[in-house]
Amino acid sequence: MVLGVLDSIITQRRVDALVESLEQSRNLSRCIVHVDMDMFYAAVEMRDDPSLREKPMAVGGIGMLSTSNYAARKFGVRAAMPGYIALKLCPDLVIVPSRFDAYRIASDQVKQVLAEYDPNFQQVGFDEAYVDLTAWVARGADVQRVVAEMREKIRAATQLTASAGIAPNKMLAKICSDMNKPNGQYFLESTREAVLRFIHGLSVRKVSGIGKVSAAVLHRLGVQTCHHLYQQRVLLSLLFSEKSFNFFLRVSLGIGGTSMEGSFGFGSGIGRKSVSRERTFREINEPEALRDKCKQICEKVASDLERLELEGKTVTLKLKTVTFEVLSRAVSLPDAVSSAAALREAALALLDKEIADAVGGAVGGAVGRLRLRLMGVRVSALRSRKRTAGALDRFLVAPQAPTRKPTVGDAPALPRESQCGQRATCGALDGVNTAAAEDRCAPAGIECAATVGLPPNLSASSSAGAQPPNDGGMGATHAPSTFTCPVCGAPITLSAPHADPNTHIDQCLSQQTIAEIRQQTKRQRINAPPRQRTADTPPPPSRTVCGPLDGWVATGKC
Repeated sequence: MVLGVLDSIITQRRVDALVESLEQSRNLSRCIVHVDMDMFYAAVEMRDDPSLREKPMAVGGIGMLSTSNYAARKFGVRAAMPGYIALKLCPDLVIVPSRFDAYRIASDQVKQVLAEYDPNFQQVGFDEAYVDLTAWVARGADVQRVVAEMREKIRAATQLTASAGIAPNKMLAKICSDMNKPNGQYFLESTREAVLRFIHGLSVRKVSGIGKVSAAVLHRLGVQTCHHLYQQRVLLSLLFSEKSFNFFLRVSLGIGGTSMEGSFGFGSGIGRKSVSRERTFREINEPEALRDKCKQICEKVASDLERLELEGKTVTLKLKTVTFEVLSRAVSLPDAVSSAAALREAALALLDKEIADAVGGAVGGAVGRLRLRLMGVRVSALRSRKRTAGALDRFLVAPQAPTRKPTVGDAPALPRESQCGQRATCGALDGVNTAAAEDRCAPAGIECAATVGLPPNLSASSSAGAQPPNDGGMGATHAPSTFTCPVCGAPITLSAPHADPNTHIDQCLSQQTIAEIRQQTKRQRINAPPRQRTADTPPPPSRTVCGPLDGWVATGKC
């Protein structure tokens, strides 16, 4: 009993010391703006085809949607949702195919405007970026007017709207940019009192980095808001890893990063943890077609590495089967690589092993075939290709490593915040992804200090709490008060005008649908004719399943 009390006191003091240390590191001297384009892909399509403006529409295909406009979102249609499910929620939904070239052109136009205000801005995806306006504030400029002018210039250049958040750090700025969407901005005063008042009333789900799974765990612990994170800080320090706890504590205090190092708007990619591409597609089960798809993705990743002047030593292959099981395999190479040929060699070796395993009926949902609906390639353990050799590097030259084939090893499962085929933590393979933030769950594989005078007729935009949310002119489309779940057929009654039916739909997708697919797959395997095994045929590898969506992993690797 005494020991337990002493441990509690020691833990409390350790946590309080960490709080004091974080408070001393609080930086309120910066002015960071997060610029987020509104429903970017859908907006480009509506701009180029005005007939879509008054209709619920989405970008993608029948297999998976990249994003949707606000009219469609009122019916529960959203990114990373299968198109056939979206059509059941909204029968009048118009689905248009993706046009990445058009999105890239619009993104480049936005980048040109941002560079006028901060040449070292940090682009996070096709449709969002961080801009440091600290120098403008130091010159006496009204930051709200500057941001309003920036958004107006973006609109003039692209005929697209952008929302913005203004805050002392990047974490808060990203949250603020979502407060007055679409086509609005939100200003958070750079004082400790204003920051704590803003963050304490905020739901933990609003924080980037806390997904559905983490939020559900926190809710079971009685943590609903960011203030609860602070109140339960001692308990959280005991239940979570040091890294996760430090993140939660920083969130509860409203302390975030301010550095623009590693920006990749017009700069290099140094500071990134990985470079990756993914593709979602209709079922592919032919080995040669799978290899061709892998080669195409490797070409894209190699192009990104070339553009960012990076190279990496670890290659990871991500696969998602038609039963939504996720496989992640990685190999560490003796030397850092960036060429398409080197990436193909490593990735194809990983893929060929999975194809061979599937012949034994281990994965993929069918005997003898690896049936996939998503494939991704990631390169991590990055370093710059522009390194300058030091004196010792020039004098001591390491011997060339002998050429050898990469060895295949199982990678630890990547963290995921969603189920039923949705991308993990908005892209489990992405690291710092080039995919658009609004379309993180979409098929990845997209590419993703002049003083400007303020016009005299430009008035200040909203301050904290001063501008009401904007519906983007989509008020003519009304969602029904009751939906019929397209998975289980049960009626979903919305208790509030903006209630979200996706919670129920996600649960059905992650439980009933996957269970039915597994039962069907099991029956197919039972009814399949026995394979003829010869004396030379090796037995299939031993496998086990860790969970309904955890993928097949080698025994002992769970």
